Amino acid sequence: MADANPFETLINDLAKEIYSGKIGPHQIPAELSLRIGNHLNSALNEAIPPLKFGYTDPENRLAAKLRANIYSFAAAKSLEEMKKYNQLLLDNDGKVKPFKQYRDDCTKAGLVFNIGHLKTEREFALASAQTAVEWQQYNESEILQWSTIEDEKTCPICGPLDGVAYPKNNGFWKKISPPVHFHCRCRIIPAKETNEALMPAHKSIKDNKIPPYCQNNAGVTEVIFDNNYPMMNNLQKSDLSFDRTYNMPTAEHIYSTNEFKPAPEPSSPEQAYIDWHNMAKDAGEFDIKDLNGTSIHFDQEFYDKLLKKRTEGRWKMIPAFEEILKNPDEVWFFKGRIVSEQAENTAYIKYYKDEPYMIIANYDRATTAYPVDLKKLDAKRRGILMHRK
Repeated sequence: MADANPFETLINDLAKEIYSGKIGPHQIPAELSLRIGNHLNSALNEAIPPLKFGYTDPENRLAAKLRANIYSFAAAKSLEEMKKYNQLLLDNDGKVKPFKQYRDDCTKAGLVFNIGHLKTEREFALASAQTAVEWQQYNESEILQWSTIEDEKTCPICGPLDGVAYPKNNGFWKKISPPVHFHCRCRIIPAKETNEALMPAHKSIKDNKIPPYCQNNAGVTEVIFDNNYPMMNNLQKSDLSFDRTYNMPTAEHIYSTNEFKPAPEPSSPEQAYIDWHNMAKDAGEFDIKDLNGTSIHFDQEFYDKLLKKRTEGRWKMIPAFEEILKNPDEVWFFKGRIVSEQAENTAYIKYYKDEPYMIIANYDRATTAYPVDLKKLDAKRRGILMHRK
């Protein structure tokens, strides 16, 4: 029989580490954050099936952006949980509780965070992602209508919005679209004519008392949990490093305690370019699905800038591209400068026997790839952890 709380063992282990001082209140337990992120990501996969879309489909990039936001929220939520678990250490008299009492209190709090709240957050993520997908399917001048399910569950927020209709390019939709609260069942549907009189745009948010964290259109912003969402500001207080934040070992320690297989390598630079052109075929470009099913695009610009000059031995990575993306050891999402641009990036890291390889993509387009000096790798392991083996 499955545990009533699948997080219980994990929370018990965290309680031991917190109680013994092995992990602090401002650190993110990697396993907790990833488990939350994976659960919410299952909602995204339900709304946007991961293997259904290719690079040229707008849903491909949309899914990559929403996924990065989901794992960012998971990290923020994990910080909130750690804050709570550390508060539970002391009793009402300010004394440290006996471990058994502390562990039981953490288990109860974890049940609220990771069963009750997480179920609601998954529903919210699913509804937001579904709205975002539908939004992209309408043209800019199309008239859209708010559709509320009218029954005994209809709430005071959604009831007055039923039937309101504006063109897609009207400002009304920029800050208001389903879901506008937890458990919202509303949708946007096509309409034949406008119906603005029911709810003037400037009054919709104020009069309907829509929570700040629901004043969002995921189809426009391409985020589900925006900065107004509870807990998201936790990330602003963290440096999001692999060690200080995630309590993960250094790359040198990982190599000293594990054995890795050799990287697949071509016999010569000439063979590497043959491999590239075999993948690219006549188009000169190609896509590779990553571990989440996102199509990562390798274009001619990538080839010309990074591979054609045969510098830094990057050509030898070509046969490993697919394995790095499909079976990475770590994946990090971060905002920072790559090459000459300030961008939002995903770093795929694969540990091989002689050296680690890394591919960096701007959501769904590969921007750079290179073998990483082991001593310099830790500086790259930062941001939001989205995967680790």
